[in-house]
This record gives sequence, C-alpha cells and structure tokens, in this order.
Amino acid sequence: MAKLIVVQGSQEQVLALPDGIHTIGRSSRCAVYIQDIAASREHCKVVIQGGELKLVDQGSRNGTLLNGRRAGTEPLKPGDVIRIGDTMIHIEFKRQEGTRLTPETAPSGQVTTTRARAVVKDFSIWSAGAMPRIAKSISRAVNALLLLGLAGFLFVVCYIVVTRGGGRNFASPNKIAVNPSFNAEIGNPVGAWEGVDDGVRISFDKAAGRASPGSMVVEKIRPEPANGVRYGAKLTVNGRRRIDAGVWVRSDGFKGQAALIIGWVDRMDRTIHVEVSPFLELKPDWGMIKGAFDPAPGASHFDVGIAFWGGTGRIFVDDVEVLNDAPLTEKPTSHSLGDYAIQSAKRNFSQTLAWKSLLLGLNIRLHFLGKDGGIYALGTDLLKLKKEGADRMELSGPVAWPVGQQSVPMTQSFTYENGELAVTYQLSVPAGRQIDEIQLLVEIPKADQLKLPESGLVRNLAFYVANHEFEIAYGEPVRVRRRDEGGVAVLEQSYSVQGEPIVFGWSIRETSTTAEIMIRKLQDDLKRVGEDRPGLRRSILSRLKDRLKSLEEIQAVTKQIEDINRVEQAEWAKVKLEARIGIISGRPERAETALKQIRSFVDRFEDTGLSAEIQELSRELTVLLTGGRQDDRDLGRRLLEAGQKHIQAGKDDLAKGILEVVAKRWETDEIGQEALRLLESLKK
Repeated sequence: MAKLIVVQGSQEQVLALPDGIHTIGRSSRCAVYIQDIAASREHCKVVIQGGELKLVDQGSRNGTLLNGRRAGTEPLKPGDVIRIGDTMIHIEFKRQEGTRLTPETAPSGQVTTTRARAVVKDFSIWSAGAMPRIAKSISRAVNALLLLGLAGFLFVVCYIVVTRGGGRNFASPNKIAVNPSFNAEIGNPVGAWEGVDDGVRISFDKAAGRASPGSMVVEKIRPEPANGVRYGAKLTVNGRRRIDAGVWVRSDGFKGQAALIIGWVDRMDRTIHVEVSPFLELKPDWGMIKGAFDPAPGASHFDVGIAFWGGTGRIFVDDVEVLNDAPLTEKPTSHSLGDYAIQSAKRNFSQTLAWKSLLLGLNIRLHFLGKDGGIYALGTDLLKLKKEGADRMELSGPVAWPVGQQSVPMTQSFTYENGELAVTYQLSVPAGRQIDEIQLLVEIPKADQLKLPESGLVRNLAFYVANHEFEIAYGEPVRVRRRDEGGVAVLEQSYSVQGEPIVFGWSIRETSTTAEIMIRKLQDDLKRVGEDRPGLRRSILSRLKDRLKSLEEIQAVTKQIEDINRVEQAEWAKVKLEARIGIISGRPERAETALKQIRSFVDRFEDTGLSAEIQELSRELTVLLTGGRQDDRDLGRRLLEAGQKHIQAGKDDLAKGILEVVAKRWETDEIGQEALRLLESLKK
C-alpha cells in the first residue's frame, strides 16, 4: 500500500493507493485530482506493482519534477517529492505488509525520511532522507528574518498604543506629525499649529485635555467671520485615496461654529481647491468635527486648518487625526466650455473652475445662513446636465434644502461667449424654513498679483496668474471677505431669502495683454493674405472673432465672413454647372476641364464645407475620363499619381473621388490595391 501526500498551498490531502496505475492531473477523472494551472489534464502517472513504484510523465507541457529534476519515467522511493507547478506530492509506502521501512531496516540506498511539513516552493530538492545543507541554512535565515519582522511590528504597535492614546484609528498613520494629541511631554507644546491671522491667539493647557494630558487653547479675539488656526506644514496626497479628518473641540465662553478646512495645493505651490467640512456648533462638552475630502485633480499636497465662525471666546482643541487611506467617495464630474473646465462635487455643491489645464483654479460654493446663526450646505446628487453646443450648458433638477431636506428646484447656467464665461443660479426658495440668507462664495487661488479695493467692496476684481490677467464681474458690489497669506481671496455675495425664486451670478474673462497681441497678429495675417485666398481669410477671421470684445468689431468681422460664404456659394454654382455639362455631354475633354476648375476652387476655398459634393462630382468626372479604357494601365497610374498629389496638397475631397474610381475599375490590379490602401489612410 502506497501513500501520497498532496500539498496545494495551505491544503493537504493524504491518499492511500492500491496496486495499479493512478493518473495525476487537472481532469476530474484522474485518480489524483489537482487544481493547478500548470498541470495538464492527464499530467503524469504513478504505477504501483509488487511493492515497487514508478513515475511516468505523460508528455505534459510544463513537465514533471522529481526531487527538483525533470522526470520522464523514473522509479520512486520513500521520501521522493514530485512537483507539478506549485503542487507538491510526497511519497510514502510500505514495501511489505505491516513492515515499514526505517533507516535501520531499509535496504542499502533506501532510507525512509519523515516528510517536511513546511511547503518549500522556491526549492524542492530532497536527497536520500536529508535536506541539503544550503537549504537548511536558507531555511534558518528565513525563520530568523520572520522573527525579527514580527518583533519589529509588535514594537511599532506598542509604541503607537502608548504614545497616541486610546480611541485612535490604526488603519493609517496620522498625517499630523507634531502634537496630534497635544501631549505635554513634547518640547514645543503648540508644535506646528499657528494662527491664520492676528484675530486669534493660541496656547497650551496641560489640564484641559480630553483623552491625553493637555490640549491646545484657541482664543478668538475679534468676532470676524472666519478666524482660525492651521497646521503649518504641507501634507502629501495619495490621489487615489480619500482624506478622512477629525478633531475634538469644545467651547469655553465661545458661541459659534467650527469646521475643518482642506486646501489642495499643486506642485507649483498654488492653492487649486478649498473644501470645508460640515459645521459643528461648539458646546461646553467635547464634540468631534469630521470631514471626508476627495483629492482635487492635480493636487500633490494639502493644508489642514480649523475655522471658527461667531463671536469671541476660548476654544479647546484636542486629538487631531488626518488619514489618507480610505477609498474615494466619488469621482467629480467634469465638463469643458470654451477655455474653461467646470468640475462639480456632489456632496456639498462645491465646484472647481479651471482655465487651460488648471493654470487657474477657482473654488465656488454656496452657503446657507440659518435664522439661528448656523451655516448649512446644500446637498445634491448632482443635477442633470443639458449641453447646447460648445458655448452653453445647464445643470438643473431638484436639490435637498439644507434644513428639512425637502426637494426644491435649482438651475445653474454656464455661457461662454467672446472669451467670457458667465455663471448664473436660479433657486426656488421655500418660505419660513429657517434660512435667512444665501451666500455665493468664489475663492481665488494664490495669485501673482491681486488688486484689492480699500473699501472691501468690488463690482470688478482683477488678478494675475502666470502672466495672464483675469477679471471677475458682478451685477452688484460684492465684499472681499478674506485674503490669507497664501494669496487666497474670498468674494462673498449675499442674497436675502424671502420665499420666492432668486437669481444671482457672476462672470470671468481673461483680459491679459496676451489676447491683445494675438488679435494684432491675426490682423497682420489678414493684411498679408490676398483677396485671391478667400478660404484662408475666412479661417483667420473666424479665429479673430473669438478674441474680440467690442460688439461693433465682432459684427464687422461676422459680415466679412458672411461675404466670403456668399462668394463661395456663387463660384461653386458655376463650377458645378460646368461639371454637370461635361458629364451629360459625355465628352472627356469637358470632364478634364471641369476637374481643373474643381481643383482651382478647392485651392481658393481651403476650408470649404462642400466636401460631399466635391467628392461625388470628382468621382463622376473621373468615370467619364476612364470610360471604355479600363485596361489602359497607363491611365490608371496617372490617375493614381493625381490622387497622391491631391493627398499631399491636403485636397482630400478631390483625392477620394478619383481614388474610388481607380479602386473600382482596376480592382484586380496592383493599381487598384494601392488606391484602396490610400483610401484607408484617408479614413484614419
């Protein structure tokens, strides 16, 4: 009786086999069935006869290894190991009934070995009863490394438990490296935390901690809308993971709200997007502010801060945690409009406006101010998109009203015209729902230069980013609420809620001298292009029209484009008539004249929209020219060369008409095959 011990991964199977032929393989019909992708359906056989065992490979594709060597037909002895892919088969058997071979009783050359319980996948070389010395050395080294690794892991876990206090999340290291728990033993009590401006003072209280000895104390000196503190270090971003942030706060005489703020920063140290967590009303008891933030496209780092809305007083802050290990909650939707891209987040109606690959990034938010002084965020799933061409789109549909969560209709429209993007909102407001005011907030990123008015009220605001000047315009004055040291300015416009629909909005335009230089260049190009190239003139005029701002100038350029279109239609009518006469008359010389006229027409009106008609007429005229002479290969070659010249000259319309005729009339010849190849290249 032979015993085979089959080890596959962590699974082990012991099979007692009688005399006979036993097939090993991936087929369910095999006596020894193994689930290994490297195994053939009938991989090998083990033959047992009269106490003797033999291995026979069945010509398997990946081969059978016996003690680490490729096997064909081989005798088996106790302790041998058969390997098929990652599957190990250990051989044990008794030569006589009731008598097991032992090192003392085995014949010379046959020593029974106890099978190693550990599965060795990278080396499976077994000799007569003993593992080679090199294998034993490697095994001891691996075991030593595993023990060291386990000890190191336990040390790190113990260190975190001891130093970070209870209630922490061990899924990812806290990105706040200095004073996340405001431990009194740290040399610099406040660590990397600092005030955003001089409206707050910060200190450290060893006796006022929540889960650790001590906390940070923030004293709000002035009742400005958004004083706060921030962590004075930029933290790296894993762009495929979400930021989960939380901080414990409580009030000491302060009446107001607090929120976490995440500012996304690109590799050029520009703030490209700012997000705010839900607001928490501070109470004398500890409460936790929490927020989930998906990294903005292009962000490599982020800033963390805590903003306080309300009056004056003291706030205690303890146990800050910022993790970057959770899956993204959503993928923002992005739409392009002219030079701009609009990216919308679903959770809090936050939008990022980008201009030409995030050279400019504006963050747009709506805040709802309650009768109780609270600040609420509008919830949406996002609105339905309706796009009208390349210059207008609309987001519309029901949104969840911040208080009560009832569904109300809202429409946001984007219009791009003459380089200016206009954004408007229309919102149906339910009366008496604890909301007094709606704030439109537009945050301008770090700018090279920002022209701020002394009064704080603006109707138009200009700023420069990377040598481009932009202007934001409103229908009525707005207030510049804040500009921090990072260069972020917040434009705030408030609208009173009175239970009826309200409409509000703003616009942005690039007004840099770069645009003026391009206009002058296009005007110079027009002077150089003669009247005999109306197609090129129309192309230049179209580009010039997109950059003009004056209505009178736009109307003048539009009239010139329309005049060229009328001339094109009139001349095409003459060319088309000559072509039809040539086709009807059946005279090849008239057809050749008409083709020349079509070629001249395409040369003058390069960007003509008459592509289909030109192809059809060219095809019919070419058929007339080749009629009755389909065996004339010289004519076929000349037409093929003409088609190639038209392709090189960019006259695809003419080329297609001629090549289609050549491909059809000489389809069995190499000329026709070459024409087909050229037609395929035009399609690409």
